[in-house]
Amino acid sequence: MSLVALDGNSYGVWDTQYQFKRPESASTGGKLYWDENKLDATSEQLLEQMDFPLISVAVAYDGINKPDMSLYGPIIKLIPLFGHLHGAMEKGDIREPEAQKPKTAGEMLFRAGTATKADYGGLGIAKGLAHWLMREVAGKGFQGMQIGIAHAALEKVFMNPPAPFTAKIVSVVDLAEFEVEENGVKTKPCAACGDVPFKKIYISFG
Repeated sequence: MSLVALDGNSYGVWDTQYQFKRPESASTGGKLYWDENKLDATSEQLLEQMDFPLISVAVAYDGINKPDMSLYGPIIKLIPLFGHLHGAMEKGDIREPEAQKPKTAGEMLFRAGTATKADYGGLGIAKGLAHWLMREVAGKGFQGMQIGIAHAALEKVFMNPPAPFTAKIVSVVDLAEFEVEENGVKTKPCAACGDVPFKKIYISFG
């Protein structure tokens, strides 16, 4: 496997021994074959149509250069609940307002997402990438990083950073009780989510 910088502070892990499923994929270095019209595709079918050696990603950016929210427009349009949940997460942050935003470049890293291909799960790749990135940006002078998580395994990864770093949960959204009001009607759209965590974690490098 190899680690490659994708863009600034974002990185990806490639399987250097990957065997392409289709010749046409090999000629382009990889390809995605999802049929966007097949909305009932199973996770197994979707995975079969992912023919590329990129197996894990860590998306991040310097907190002083927050992406334009218009970039999230397509996601919010597709999943309106995303915007509501993000707003609740920000509103519930227990830190003082001035502590939530960096004052200068190179101070706080914002992790915007992480994902590992399902057939590479359980190998510790996400953990290794997350902890490597912490050390990497701490070495560049960053004082800490934050990430929103919605998976128990990720909570374990980020709440147990490598020494001497420390982690703290700074915001929690109780999905079972989370309410959305539309046209004067309140609903709990995540009531069936069970014990899925939805939290923001801050890792201090100091």
